[in-house]
Amino acid sequence: MPSVLESQSRDPLFDQHWLVNRIQYEMTNYKLEELSPVDIYLTPRNGLGKSYLYEKYSGKDGLMIRRRSTRGGHVVLLNNIDRLRFSYIQKGEKPIVQLELDKGKKKNRYWLFPTY
Repeated sequence: MPSVLESQSRDPLFDQHWLVNRIQYEMTNYKLEELSPVDIYLTPRNGLGKSYLYEKYSGKDGLMIRRRSTRGGHVVLLNNIDRLRFSYIQKGEKPIVQLELDKGKKKNRYWLFPTY
C-alpha cells in the first residue's frame, strides 16, 4: 500500500501548493529584491547568508521551477509545467505577488504576500 506522501506527491496540485508554501515561507524571512515574469529574487533581511532565485528553467525534462543560490547549486522544485508567470498586483498599500501556473488543462493562480 503506498504511503500518504507518495500518493499526494503524484497530485500536481499538492506539488504546486508545496511550492507556493515554500516561497511564501521564504518571503517571511527574506526580502523580495526583484521580480520578473519568470523569476523572484530574495535576499536575507539581515544581509547575512545566501540569497535565492526562484526561476523558470527549461531543461531536458521540459519546463520547471528551480531554486538557485547565489553561492552555487540549484534544486528543482516543480517539474513538467506548461507555463509560469510572476507578476505584481497592487492591492491597497502593499503589492501582492501573483504566481500563475499551467500544467495540462489545469490553470492555477496563487497569491504570495511579501513582508517588507
